[in-house]
Amino acid sequence: MASVTSVAGSVGAGVAASLRAALSYTAPQLTHYPIGAAMNKNLSVRMGNCNHRAVTPPLIDLVAAGLFDPTSFITQEVGVVDALERRDTVVG
Repeated sequence: MASVTSVAGSVGAGVAASLRAALSYTAPQLTHYPIGAAMNKNLSVRMGNCNHRAVTPPLIDLVAAGLFDPTSFITQEVGVVDALERRDTVVG
């Protein structure tokens, strides 16, 4: 079995550190984000995208090697036929 370092070694130390953090991450058990409470505390919520083409191959390698189980991040399952309809309910 490959380690996080050996799988991510070809893409750099930053990606390896991110992968280690993702592997040790425990998803919070929230059904919604309390944005009102965050605003009342004057907190800033920053979001962004990542370079998916660079990050996806190492993640697939980790899943294939059995080092990472993405099922804890799956909150809902939808069939392919219902995917567009479900997307419209989420996006609006």
